[in-house]
Amino acid sequence: MPRSRRHQIAHQFAEGLVAQMLQRSGSEFFHVTPSRSAGHADLLVSHGDGLCGIEVRYEEHAEGIERIWTEWKDVVRTSGIKQRSALARTMKAIRGETKTNQSHPDVHLVIVTGTGDRIYAEQIIAPLLTPDDRSHVSILGE
Repeated sequence: MPRSRRHQIAHQFAEGLVAQMLQRSGSEFFHVTPSRSAGHADLLVSHGDGLCGIEVRYEEHAEGIERIWTEWKDVVRTSGIKQRSALARTMKAIRGETKTNQSHPDVHLVIVTGTGDRIYAEQIIAPLLTPDDRSHVSILGE
């Protein structure tokens, strides 16, 4: 099902906000433009010796965030190999053949709500996101 123009604009806003937060924290990252719209990593972030993927979602309201989080984990669990291998191919293209290539890079979820005042992120990714004075980062699953 094609996304509405409004949803595309909201998603671009959310991606931009997360990119600004990564930039403020000093994290190195790449913005990924997918060839297909379903199940992609929006950002590749330098994390330790490797890279991880961040899928950015936008939700107008905070209600149902836990449901989205649970559904996302289930999708990654059931189709993770496919998503991870696509991410691994992208990482290989960026980094080339090095000893630090990961065969199964991690993909993490970040959800931006409303006007960007509240951002929900996995515990492992939250330290990479430096909010401005209008935003607050909450941990998914807590």
